[in-house]
Amino acid sequence: MSLKFLIAGFDGLRPDFATPDNMPRLAGFLEKSHTWENYLACFPTETYVNHPSIFSGVRPERHGVIANSFCYEDEKRRMHLFAGFRIDSVMEADALMHGLYAVPDLGARLAREGKRLRIYCANSPGSTRLQHVHASDCKGHLNAPVHALDQTIPAREAHELIRTHGKGVPLEFPDALGTTLTVDLFFERELKDGPEGLAEATVLWIGEPDHSEHELGLFSDRTLEGLRQADREFGRVLDWWETQGRAKDIQLVVMSDHGHVEVARHADFEEILENAGLHVLTGSDIARGAEPRADDVILIGEYTSGIWVPGKKRETLEAVRDALMNSPEVGMVFSQPDPDRPDAREGLIPGTFSEGLLSSAHPRGPDIRFIPRGDPETGRCVMTNALALGSARTEDSCRRKRMRFSRFRGAASPASDAIRNPRRMKTLRRPS
Repeated sequence: MSLKFLIAGFDGLRPDFATPDNMPRLAGFLEKSHTWENYLACFPTETYVNHPSIFSGVRPERHGVIANSFCYEDEKRRMHLFAGFRIDSVMEADALMHGLYAVPDLGARLAREGKRLRIYCANSPGSTRLQHVHASDCKGHLNAPVHALDQTIPAREAHELIRTHGKGVPLEFPDALGTTLTVDLFFERELKDGPEGLAEATVLWIGEPDHSEHELGLFSDRTLEGLRQADREFGRVLDWWETQGRAKDIQLVVMSDHGHVEVARHADFEEILENAGLHVLTGSDIARGAEPRADDVILIGEYTSGIWVPGKKRETLEAVRDALMNSPEVGMVFSQPDPDRPDAREGLIPGTFSEGLLSSAHPRGPDIRFIPRGDPETGRCVMTNALALGSARTEDSCRRKRMRFSRFRGAASPASDAIRNPRRMKTLRRPS
């Protein structure tokens, strides 16, 4: 049987949370498996940026999905808002941009070779769709959000899923129903013909601990309950893999897309800009159809925020820079690279860092992007009041490890060979 991959994702899981006490089945798997320690989250460390990176193999500077939410112009110069949690927004952007991904994604590349990618995901419907935007155009492929099975593509499989499971399960905190259904569907549908019937790549993406950490906080008893339940469900998959899948050359990969930090306090960045005499439009304004003027600034984001200046006026851009840099709530400030100095540390706007340093520079990107001033010693952050104090915000910088984790274990895999021959590691790292 040809080499196949089963990918289990835990959204927002920090490496230091995958302990024997919290997640004994996952911890046991990690202990025995190969680790990619250079597997770093992309900037900004948000799901709708990192999922396209995972499923394209390149960073935002190449795939072009530059934030969870951002504004963009269509061919008639009308402004639109991309909101990654909504399927309609994802598909509208894909149509108006003539491709949301600026590069072929994993599903498209597999389809070209006559191979399949099948996905079950307990994240938002939009987040699920971002993992394989055009599954309906690829024979035998699947993209199924377990909380909205009616949004599954292709439509034929949506009808089959609705007949057996309705429109999916409601999102609760913790998301036990979503986690269980994700794994149930793997056993019911993907293994009905045994390991031989599996697609070349199958993804089971669990929404915990991300769902609970946003809603309940990192250290809530209910968040821990969600972690442990997710671990038990992963244990079902692991038991099957150890007794059947591994012998059939199924490679099991476990990964996450980002970590979390606690929200320590709130800040009003719109007010900071308005106090400097700037007229601010928000993402909500753009979504309602507001037409920005040349001297407006558009502010989108709750933690790492982007600012677009439609007229690109130098004095407006510098006024935004000064307002941000004069605020004690603001940390690092970035702008797009200077085309005359593309490799410089300083961005196009004097005094700012270049987004080229972070592999996040892209024509869709904001004119200015900034990060609030958090506390790197405690891992606590500042953001808008979109999340409650003490809840969790997506972040790459865990206190002890600056990485998403990825573990790979198989009977005869490139990773297995890399353990025996470390010099081969350079061929296994994701593109930077």
